[in-house]
Amino acid sequence: MTKTRMKLYGIYLLLFLIIFSGDLFSQTKAPTKTESSKSNKKSILKVKSRDGLGITAPKIRKISFKEKLRSTYVTLVIQDYYVCGGFVVHSKGYVVTVANVLSPKHTKIEVISAAFGRKEVEIVAVDEGNNLALLKLPDRKERYSALKIARRRPKTYSRTFIFGPIDFRYDVLISGRVASPDPVFFWMEDNEDYTSAFSIASDKPTFYGVPWVNKKCEVIGVQTDMSASAGLNLVIPGESIRNLLKKRKMFSTPTVGLEVEELWQNDEADYRRSIPKGLSGVVIVDVVEKGSASRAGLREGEFIFEMDGKPIKDVHHFITTIRSKKIKSTIEFGVFEPGRKRKRKAFLKIDRLEKGW
Repeated sequence: MTKTRMKLYGIYLLLFLIIFSGDLFSQTKAPTKTESSKSNKKSILKVKSRDGLGITAPKIRKISFKEKLRSTYVTLVIQDYYVCGGFVVHSKGYVVTVANVLSPKHTKIEVISAAFGRKEVEIVAVDEGNNLALLKLPDRKERYSALKIARRRPKTYSRTFIFGPIDFRYDVLISGRVASPDPVFFWMEDNEDYTSAFSIASDKPTFYGVPWVNKKCEVIGVQTDMSASAGLNLVIPGESIRNLLKKRKMFSTPTVGLEVEELWQNDEADYRRSIPKGLSGVVIVDVVEKGSASRAGLREGEFIFEMDGKPIKDVHHFITTIRSKKIKSTIEFGVFEPGRKRKRKAFLKIDRLEKGW
């Protein structure tokens, strides 16, 4: 009886094991389509990372930050004299530099690069209103190494960098901080007109025409040979560079040949008191020789309070209004003469700043 029970218990145990093992096998399902596609993707990724021999392919060497800047930097040579810097802004060989070093009289302009040597370039566009020039390298099958222009303005106090040579001999990378990203107008003696620029706090570089870049090595602006004050460099904004590259032809910037300032900037208290209260406008600081204002008889020290019958708010309003006019059109100024304490009208013809181009 005991042996019979043991046999039965053994049979029951064997059946239990068979049934339990069957349940385990039945739970192991065939992979679904999504699961098989995932596994295929994984295998594809593995195949992509290997060559035909099953050996891991070598990684492409990344170009360093400084190497990228060096490969796009150029030194401008005019009539065999080193003048300033510049940079390649397009892979087809377009180069950006400052306009105040160029003249229509220049017959030979070259650039020197660590990447492609010494080559002659042609002038494509000049924008004296923003002190920019676009040059063109010779065509070639291989693309030129170029820098991208940042899509957005830099933020205040963001880190920025500039690369170039000290006296055209040693590569140097200087860092700075954006002091104010919003462009304002500054008077340029070389162009005898205003240019739009923002400021970067840094030691002033001994080179100009070269780009300031952000941490992504994108161009945020071009260094000028001007400074707002000690430690502040004036930089032509990226949007002006983008506009130059988009247009790719000579600009026609409206001008009347006047340097002005706001009343509060004038140092003479007697002069400020001579202007009637409530009269807003700008003070004439300098009159460009043979310019439109000079021909109209305007003089240093006179106060312009109206343009086409509308009051002048500030210097920015004055410049933007003039630059909104068409070349050869006429603009009416309301002028106050502090010495005679009288008002008069002056009619000026809008000239083109880029003369001779």
